[in-house]
Amino acid sequence: GFTVLDERAAHDLLLRIIDELIKESDDSSDTALREAFARIATYMDIDRLRTTLLAIMGKSREFREFLALTGGSSENARAYILSALGYQNLQSEEEIYQNFVDALVDEDLLYIARVLVTGANTYKNMGDKIATWLALPRDKRGAQIPLLLEAFLTKDKQVRSIGAKLEKSNPEVLTMMDSVYESYCTMQDKIAALAQTAQTMDLLSLVGICLSRYVAGKKKHNALDFNDLILKTRELLENQSLQWVQYKLDEGKDHIMVDEAQDTKIHKWM
Repeated sequence: GFTVLDERAAHDLLLRIIDELIKESDDSSDTALREAFARIATYMDIDRLRTTLLAIMGKSREFREFLALTGGSSENARAYILSALGYQNLQSEEEIYQNFVDALVDEDLLYIARVLVTGANTYKNMGDKIATWLALPRDKRGAQIPLLLEAFLTKDKQVRSIGAKLEKSNPEVLTMMDSVYESYCTMQDKIAALAQTAQTMDLLSLVGICLSRYVAGKKKHNALDFNDLILKTRELLENQSLQWVQYKLDEGKDHIMVDEAQDTKIHKWM
């Protein structure tokens, strides 16, 4: 026989496993684990981490399906997450910065700088910053992108005005500046996607550890939770070597009552 874990017991076991892992993180010999916790700590406190891990582990069946879909490979998982965010082959922030630099047209930037330095001091300063950035070797520009952005963007990250006089005499400059801004927004979206992917991978690595311990804990106590009951029942019905189960179910069963028929989870209907 086996013991059935109700929702409260399953929740308590998961929470105990999470808290044990959090306590271990500081002294763990697992460098990857320590680094994952260190990164997570920069944007999430312990209470939120605990709540997030519990929520993900509440979807343990979906998590296992995700692992099966990606073959258990971290590279495949990373590619899948990036694809879900609408991107392919984002490797590093440095590469994204360099792509931003390469997408800019030097001639347009130089033209903008020449126009700006003919204006008031504020606009001259903008033009000087662009010219200084253009004077850098191309392979050094990625690290100095903030210098260029100071010339184009306000503190609120909006395109700077160039004054009514310059706008009237050089309307094409506004179009060029808008193009730079669009490239900046694209760069920021890619950086955000890269960060989201890294954060998700860190959380998934912790979930993987917790679920492994959860499975071991259930095995130790010969227990099944609600998800196990669904999956084990499906496996029992689909196993061709256990046709006696189907035979027994067929005996004298004229009707089947379906409760919670609105539930769309495929495992329950299969």
